[in-house]
Amino acid sequence: MDTIQQFDQIVYSSSGCYGECPILDFSLERNGQFLFQGEGYTESLGFFKGKLTSNQTNFIFNKFRKADILNIDKDYSVGHTDDQSITTTYIINGKIVKTIHDYGMAGPSELVWAYIPISNAYNQSNLDSIPEDDPYYPKLSYFTFHKDSLILSLEKSESFYLWTELKNSTKVDTTFDSKYELEFRFNYTYWGPDPNENRQHKLKIKSIETDGRLFKFYFENDETITYDLGYNFIDRNFEENNFRKPKDWEL
Repeated sequence: MDTIQQFDQIVYSSSGCYGECPILDFSLERNGQFLFQGEGYTESLGFFKGKLTSNQTNFIFNKFRKADILNIDKDYSVGHTDDQSITTTYIINGKIVKTIHDYGMAGPSELVWAYIPISNAYNQSNLDSIPEDDPYYPKLSYFTFHKDSLILSLEKSESFYLWTELKNSTKVDTTFDSKYELEFRFNYTYWGPDPNENRQHKLKIKSIETDGRLFKFYFENDETITYDLGYNFIDRNFEENNFRKPKDWEL
């Protein structure tokens, strides 16, 4: 069975390196709609939306089909430092079915070949700029859920997927019992000055609380925004044992 054809969405993220590797996020749906963030060393910087043609979309999905995504490993790594991390997340029916972390493009050749068209796809369509803080998304950082003394640290592509879901959610005015704090983990595979220093947040973030479905953003000017996903992001995509004790460098 050609399971890759069932994928509804692929999220590709690259985290930079010691140098000028592109730092970007690209979420592509089966209908060709995409969301893109150029974070550093890309031709376009900022947040954008666009749409690929059916031929362009099918070409990208077929490239990943040839990599046999569901039957390969989740982690690949080269033996040297200072290289780029690439993560790809695959979604079926609104659920993450797999995320692959590839440090230094050590994965199978078919997987590495699939990176090329998706990482350049934002140049194949007209880009429509979208607000940078709707919802708020940190520069050079990933989302991490905290529950008591445990953490659930998302990969870069998983963080951007959560952002795309928040982007498509409903803003509500409701109260809820918070179960998690949502914080930020810095992109430790990138060193150097901020490659997108002109991007400025309109509001400074104070904290984020969530029960997995409702996400309440607190800002330093006392403004708050609550987003309703309509489902529990953690319960749908992760297991209880995905939470772990943080490592020393994560404290």
